Amino acid sequence: FSFKLSQAIRVKFSFRYDKAYRLLVMRTEFGERTFSYTPMNEVIDDKKFVVEEIEKPAQLPLNADIEIFSDKKHRPFPENSFHGRTVGSLSVTGTEHYREPFYPLMSGVEFATFNDFGSVLAKLTDKTCAIIMETVQGEGGLYPADKEFIQKVRQLCDEKDILLILDEVQCGMGRTGSMYAFQQYDIKPDILTTAKALGNGVPVGAFCVTDKVAASSLVPGDHGTTYGGNPLCTAAVAQVFDMFEDYKMLDHVNAITPYFEQTLDRLVEKYDFITARRGMGLMQGLVLTIPVKEVVTKALLEEHLVVLSAGADVLRLLPPLVITEQNIDEFKEKIERVFEKFV
Repeated sequence: FSFKLSQAIRVKFSFRYDKAYRLLVMRTEFGERTFSYTPMNEVIDDKKFVVEEIEKPAQLPLNADIEIFSDKKHRPFPENSFHGRTVGSLSVTGTEHYREPFYPLMSGVEFATFNDFGSVLAKLTDKTCAIIMETVQGEGGLYPADKEFIQKVRQLCDEKDILLILDEVQCGMGRTGSMYAFQQYDIKPDILTTAKALGNGVPVGAFCVTDKVAASSLVPGDHGTTYGGNPLCTAAVAQVFDMFEDYKMLDHVNAITPYFEQTLDRLVEKYDFITARRGMGLMQGLVLTIPVKEVVTKALLEEHLVVLSAGADVLRLLPPLVITEQNIDEFKEKIERVFEKFV
């Protein structure tokens, strides 16, 4: 899969980079393809997109809300969230150890409790301009948004003229079984951020906005970036979407997810130090009472198995979307050998 992707990128890149106007064609294709895969296009006539370096998708929506609401500077965001490492994205990241080394950060930010609508209401003021959250919290411990919670937040934003910004840099691009996780909640954000799998390893990010947001913010000249919209990244994104269609990737994710979840549930039943499984689709976490970092290290060095931590006690599992039942069985054998060392 990776070889086919790299070959296709090379062909597109070499074929299209002969004249400047072809770069414009590639940027246009990138924007149209990115936008067409979000149901936001069902209600938006004017397609707006920005191509960015990998670190910036969460930064630009903040610039947009500043332009729209110049008299409103208050933003309540969920605790235990993670949105990036620029000053703006760190300012709205609700995990203190990421923020602490970089104070002072952007003012007017408060943090509410994820999946607690009352906590969000308690932080609201007449100066609130935007609420940003991950549809599924990744770094914070693999917490999907409750459907009732996110729908109430959407309704609140509509009633109070507040922007709802959803960060799907990690949970988007098919990982939860839909192209973007919010599609499973019967809501639409005002701004959506996407990156990571958007380029399948090529560093690229983007965000989509509604027509209302586009009409009130970021006119030409407001933002620029040295590498935004470069031919390599745009070729990669176009090819990623081609391969999503050719390989029927979403169908595969939805077909393989139950087997993956059942495998993890059997691990929860087998080991007392695994207290729970949570997540959506191929974005899953096991809650452990043993040191997670030791598990991650042993898995990598002894079993050549790449797993991650999330929060203080979660083993984060983000397998390739092309994973098979045979791959999952092999994963189970390897991770059990690691777990046996803690019995």
